[in-house]
Amino acid sequence: MKIYRIEVDVKKYQWIMADINEDDSNFIDIHFFNGKEKNNWPEDIDFYIYNTKNLPGNFFYLDGGSALVFDQAVYDSPIFDIFEQAGQIIPINCSGEKLYILNVLECINMLDLNKSQFEIYDDGSKGEVLEFHFHEERISESSIFKIPQMNASQVLTYCDVKDASDEFFNLYNKFNFTGLVFEKLYETPAITSP
Repeated sequence: MKIYRIEVDVKKYQWIMADINEDDSNFIDIHFFNGKEKNNWPEDIDFYIYNTKNLPGNFFYLDGGSALVFDQAVYDSPIFDIFEQAGQIIPINCSGEKLYILNVLECINMLDLNKSQFEIYDDGSKGEVLEFHFHEERISESSIFKIPQMNASQVLTYCDVKDASDEFFNLYNKFNFTGLVFEKLYETPAITSP
């Protein structure tokens, strides 16, 4: 099993922004995805491409990086079934084009706190995870998920667990979609024979 952090390649591909002011009451709700369902999504909010000189990809960056924004080609692909399993799909309007936000609701407590290594602050509290270890037996049915320790900031995916046609990482590569990078956080340790 391999587990990756999913990120948008922001140096190369486009970002989208909500066409509202920071003092608008909807601003936080539109930019903050913490594994909870968005029941009152404001339908009158438009989005726009922030950095038009960057390449248009199938996936776009949305401030915070805790949700996946994707286009119609991804929506029409087999990946859509995986997204439905992972969470809530919210349609949005972006400069006249229909895009979609995947609000990942699948949050699994599978980080092995005893084996993982954390940044330790001067007061002794734990900070960022420096080395990841996971309880593999707790794997989610959905190949896209979050963990409680990074619920509001990161989206993860696994591969080499199920059939390749049921895993986001493999389908993304199979269909040559663009916009994302995958940072490997964990791989099942190799078994050494005595």
